[in-house]
Amino acid sequence: MLAVPCKYCPVLLAFGFLHVALGAAVVNSSGKALARRDDEAKSQLWSDPDGPSLNDINDNMSLDLNGGDETVKTALGVLVKLDPDAVKQIVTASDDKATFTIQTGDDEKKSRIDKQYSFEEITELNDQYNTVPNQNILGTNWWWQGLIYAMAEVTAKEKDIDLDEMLSGSEGISVDDALFMLTGRKAIDSDYLFDYEWYKLLKKAKSTPVIYHDKHDSTYNIVMSIEGENKETATVKSKRLQNSAWTEITAALQDVMMNCDHVFYLEDEGAVP
Repeated sequence: MLAVPCKYCPVLLAFGFLHVALGAAVVNSSGKALARRDDEAKSQLWSDPDGPSLNDINDNMSLDLNGGDETVKTALGVLVKLDPDAVKQIVTASDDKATFTIQTGDDEKKSRIDKQYSFEEITELNDQYNTVPNQNILGTNWWWQGLIYAMAEVTAKEKDIDLDEMLSGSEGISVDDALFMLTGRKAIDSDYLFDYEWYKLLKKAKSTPVIYHDKHDSTYNIVMSIEGENKETATVKSKRLQNSAWTEITAALQDVMMNCDHVFYLEDEGAVP
């Protein structure tokens, strides 16, 4: 390797500082390239300045959580679908950190817990626990990642287990628990509905969370809308997280009823927030 004359050192040093200032990737002790750490990335939680989007949430970050984090991502997704401003009440930015407000306890005795993470802390957590290798995933859209870690931390404390065990897969977070943690309202996990209840419930999905689990392809689906005059002719539009993107599925209500083994919704079936 050629030696660099001393007279060029100040120029090279200045270039190096400029390179860092412009937001170059940072390499941590394990040799992985991390997302940039400039002030813009620290302060901008959302990909869109107006707030969160369903498309923010993707599979470029995935945690074990005893089988996967699809339950939590789907619960976050249905909240964004119904009211993005509701997410802004849960996630608030201050300086270089964000505060994530999680509901804990149960429907009768509940309280709120605030968890704070910085951009750097989320980066390090991803580097340690993210199961998707070699992904530069943070950018300026990390609200949902911080929220998942906050929910995991609260769950670990409630179940009296180590956070490392939680994030490494020993415990999971169910859809109904995730909905409670986000809304503070009791959520139902039902493995059976009468035929007439299906149509009635899904008609409310435009204002209240409704998620169903498809037993055939093992996916969690957000009910986006239902069209049709009755359960015999109705079609259901749903979205599921698949291949790092939200995929829209249209199916007859009769098929949804046949393939579903669990449906999740708020007990009061009320609007969010």
